[in-house]
Amino acid sequence: MSEIQTRQNIDELEAVPFRAASSVFAASDVLRSLTSITSSVVKDLITGSVDIKTTQFNASSSQMNVRSPNSLRLDFSELYAANLDALNSDCLDTLSKQKAAVAKTISELSYQIVNKAAVEEKLVQLINADSKTFKKATEVAMNEIQAQHSQVFISELQHIVAQASAEAGFKTVNVAIKNSVPVITAVNDFGQGIVSEIRSDNKTKVLDLVSETIGITDGSCKDVMQQFSASLDKYGVKFSKLNRKWTGGNCWLPAAKEAEKGIKQSREKKLLDRRRTLNKKSKQKN
Repeated sequence: MSEIQTRQNIDELEAVPFRAASSVFAASDVLRSLTSITSSVVKDLITGSVDIKTTQFNASSSQMNVRSPNSLRLDFSELYAANLDALNSDCLDTLSKQKAAVAKTISELSYQIVNKAAVEEKLVQLINADSKTFKKATEVAMNEIQAQHSQVFISELQHIVAQASAEAGFKTVNVAIKNSVPVITAVNDFGQGIVSEIRSDNKTKVLDLVSETIGITDGSCKDVMQQFSASLDKYGVKFSKLNRKWTGGNCWLPAAKEAEKGIKQSREKKLLDRRRTLNKKSKQKN
């Protein structure tokens, strides 16, 4: 019997540091390092000299955590509004306040990026924008930051799922991208395993993790999935809801069907090769 577990809205990877720490950067650090800032208001804000009220909003997380693209997207909207409202200097014009609020919001949220140059270019355009181009420049900059953060988050989640699958007893792990969906296939020597897909909603940025057992006919699906779940918990995979269902033995995920078909074909090929070898030895003896 095949068991499927769907973890809806993966929200945070809480318990492990970045695998690629040497190649991942904080977007807030790029913002602070800019030397081409033309707005003294934004520059003063980054250095902490702008008078901004303390808000009650707390979206910070430790360096050991990676927030989901969706949760950061929602936080950005709320925190930007709070920061804009908190700017209490009457001498600031509306555009300066908006730029300062965007910079403050980026600096307070834990966006992680991989291409500093691309982000810096977009931030410079945002900071130098006039009232007609500010909205578009902000959208372009945030799309770049959010897209890079999504790349980091999904990469880390792939690694954790691969680790959890191996710890559940399936040491041969393959990670592939199929139709833009990351697929983690982990099997043992008997062709049993777990196939997982990381699904992303392009509009909402919500990520779901869907995992299915394959090749298990002895009723141990539940035990396997419990071990898999325990490992995911250990690595701090936080999500909104867990759904389970049983398929009665037939794989449901397209990737699981493909993996099981590949395992069957591999077995048949090995059996055929073995028969050919035995026949060849038999003929040599005769």
